[in-house]
Amino acid sequence: MFEKEKEFLCNPKNIGNCADCPMNEGQSEWPGNRPPCGQFHCWVEVHCAESGEHTYYMILRPVGIGSQPKGFVAYRNYSKRKYIPEITHEAWGEVTYKRQLSEKELHDYDMKEKIPYQA
Repeated sequence: MFEKEKEFLCNPKNIGNCADCPMNEGQSEWPGNRPPCGQFHCWVEVHCAESGEHTYYMILRPVGIGSQPKGFVAYRNYSKRKYIPEITHEAWGEVTYKRQLSEKELHDYDMKEKIPYQA
C-alpha cells in the first residue's frame, strides 16, 4: 500500500469521508446505503479496527467536555442523533481510544462499544 493511502486509511478522522478516500477513485455511486466504493463497511473503519483502536458510540449526548473518559484519540459528532443498527440504538457521535474502556466507564458515560468489522 502506498504511504498516502495508508495515512488516509489509518486515520479514524477519515471514517465516512468518501469524497477524499483513495479507494473510491474511478468508482461510481452504488444504490442503497453503501459508500461510493461499493463496500458495506468503510475502508477506514476496517483499517482502524485492525490498528488496535476501540471506538464507542455516545448514547445520551455528543462528545464534549466531561461527556466521555479522557484520553481519546479521535471523535466525530453527528449533526443529529443517528440510528446505529449494530447496537440497535441511536447515538449522538463516536469516540476512539487506543485502549478498551471498562464496563464501569461505558456505564458511567452512557456509551456502547462499536463492534469492529470481522472479515
